[in-house]
Amino acid sequence: MAVKWGKKSWVQLVLSFLALAYVVVDFTYSTQNNVHATWHEIIIVGNLHGFESTVGEVMAPYWYAYLIMFAVWGIFVTLYVKISEHARRYVNIALTAGWIGILIWMLILDIPHRLTDRDKQILQQIDLPKDSIQPMPTGHTVLLLGESWESWALDARCTNGDSVCTYLLRYMDTHPCLYVHQLECQKRHGVSGDGQLIIQSGLLPMRYGVAAMTHPEDPRPSYVQIYPKGVLVNSKDKYWNWQETAKQYGYDEYHILPQNIFHCNDSLLLEELQAQIMRADTPTFFGVYTISTHNPYRQHTNQVTVGDEYTACDKRYLNCCAFADRQIGRFLAWADTAECMKDARIIFTSDHNIFPKDEKRGKCILIMSSPNIHESRYIEDAYQMDVYTTIVNDMGIRGGWRGFGINLLDSTAERNIRPEEALTLSDWMIRHNYFDKNNNK
Repeated sequence: MAVKWGKKSWVQLVLSFLALAYVVVDFTYSTQNNVHATWHEIIIVGNLHGFESTVGEVMAPYWYAYLIMFAVWGIFVTLYVKISEHARRYVNIALTAGWIGILIWMLILDIPHRLTDRDKQILQQIDLPKDSIQPMPTGHTVLLLGESWESWALDARCTNGDSVCTYLLRYMDTHPCLYVHQLECQKRHGVSGDGQLIIQSGLLPMRYGVAAMTHPEDPRPSYVQIYPKGVLVNSKDKYWNWQETAKQYGYDEYHILPQNIFHCNDSLLLEELQAQIMRADTPTFFGVYTISTHNPYRQHTNQVTVGDEYTACDKRYLNCCAFADRQIGRFLAWADTAECMKDARIIFTSDHNIFPKDEKRGKCILIMSSPNIHESRYIEDAYQMDVYTTIVNDMGIRGGWRGFGINLLDSTAERNIRPEEALTLSDWMIRHNYFDKNNNK
């Protein structure tokens, strides 16, 4: 039924349609600049202005949903709801306050960070002049980026007393490794996209928005680039613009399995990895984004039996971890005997956490073996940003970008950069395309 309109109703209606127009325009921009993005990534996190949920970093920013909610509410109330003029006055006040809040929030997010003297000091410490003599790799490096792997899975036991992740634990018992038990996850709104960024470039996620969505083609530093060749094995799905970002990390080839993420598994991925390694005729960097531990953890059942102290979701997750552990174990056993893996470096680490953080959960892991590691080293706590710095140092890269972390293989290393400082500076570097402007440094 039609209602009596006033000037405020017209204003509210115009604001509502402008909000919907913004969503359409920004969505069009996103699809044009992120050709491999999926609908849910663009709608939920592919926007230029993130909205941090009160649930914390577990939830993605629902900025578009926020705008659409206000727009639909405004149009509906203005056109169809029959209420008294007195009540409508309060409705318009509430809606107007909401629009003002959105505007202020957007302005706050768009305030650019200005480099401080401390920021410049940090950059001088970690972005060194490039060494004219780069190390020449003598063997392959394999990066297994584990989907949603958490440290408590390695601590979990079956009802018969056996470990859920027998093969990874056995590998660490029989090989000198660096093992970080609880790696502090530093992903934000980009989930796997953020994990790929942190581990492979040493940068941290953007404060708002997702670098893989808004800056997918910007140059990135990466240890992959010192190798004559980089090969990435993945499933066919194009989440988080990985085909675009992989080019910037330094991968030359992509071997994409035909199955999507819910029909692919780590057995297929690691078989393809093994085949690619056997074909390699030069030291190569191999990356694999594993998939078997992806939620909702229903693909692999009846792998292990665990007690009722675990929830139904925990049990599904641990069964998937057990399956993935077995496949990784098969690959590691092959690597032990393959001549082409004689001088190989193998890194297994999480892309991000998946469970809410508490004293035991919500932490990632790092397991690394290398020809340069002769004695096992156990570290209880570290940060994800330390992984890049550790790999760079182990590879012998002396100049260029060092990352924000510390070398975990150096027992004397001291942390001089706080994670919050690193996050702010990294956000500035991504937004200002720092590495494109400083590529000749």
